[in-house]
Amino acid sequence: MRRIGHPVTLLPVLDADLSKLLECYHPDEHIVLNLCESIPSIPNSEAQVAATLESLKFVFTGSNAPVLALSEDKNQVKEILVGSGIQTPDWCLCSSAEANGWTCFPAIVKSAFQHCSEGLTSDAVVMTEQELLERVSYVLEVSHQPVLVEDFIDGREFHVSLWGNGHIRMLPPAEMDFSAFSEAHDRLCTYDAKFVPRSNTTEGSRPCCPPLSMTMNIVFSNRSPSLLTGLLDAGITGESTSGCRTGSSMSLTSTRMPISALTPAWHVLRNWVGTPMVIWAANWSSWPHNAIPRSSNWLEL
Repeated sequence: MRRIGHPVTLLPVLDADLSKLLECYHPDEHIVLNLCESIPSIPNSEAQVAATLESLKFVFTGSNAPVLALSEDKNQVKEILVGSGIQTPDWCLCSSAEANGWTCFPAIVKSAFQHCSEGLTSDAVVMTEQELLERVSYVLEVSHQPVLVEDFIDGREFHVSLWGNGHIRMLPPAEMDFSAFSEAHDRLCTYDAKFVPRSNTTEGSRPCCPPLSMTMNIVFSNRSPSLLTGLLDAGITGESTSGCRTGSSMSLTSTRMPISALTPAWHVLRNWVGTPMVIWAANWSSWPHNAIPRSSNWLEL
């Protein structure tokens, strides 16, 4: 941006007073590239950042406050997807250390109000009811929030990024290569795989762009005769349903039927690529998916 004549200021967010941080910048003269995932010492505050920018009348990149809040509510997102005809793995919510009648294994156990795979390890995949009860109890104790139990889909996993308002475009999709792992519970994109360089899961979970194979034995709709058009079809439907703007990202896992899990949040797009939108737009495939730390508290004007 500087090269083409636009002044750019990088603002570290060090406390909760965003209004004071931005008081020297007029909203009619500045656009904010919102790279702030949280306000220091305030958990799950990404939506609060967007709400503050909205209240100050700034134009900014990424989704608005309600959509960012939605991205942290897995149960509500899944209900919206199902209501829009997008298939998603079967699931249930657990507020106590009980199986709630769950009998489908393998299953995956997650906190219900987190994103970016926080707390997700290979131990999250359970094979028996006893393992399920133990993991549900553990997540309840650690996260202090309800637990989401899902059918674990051991298939091809694609990371699909989209951007645009109105006319949505898909960036080159990546496929996770789990061929180094023989056990099903290792074949998932954990927190360490995304954000801890040189960890065992990072070394074994290799993103491939383009995907390993451009063929698939399933279709996402009657209008989706190929892998790329299938991913695009499912992606655009999910983005439109969730109310995303500027950019969004999804993980789609294939089995005998199409399965999707939506994460409508700008920060995930950036985390996979590792650099702000205005930079990565032309160089998406050259950036490692774990090149940026999990906690990034910056506003760029």
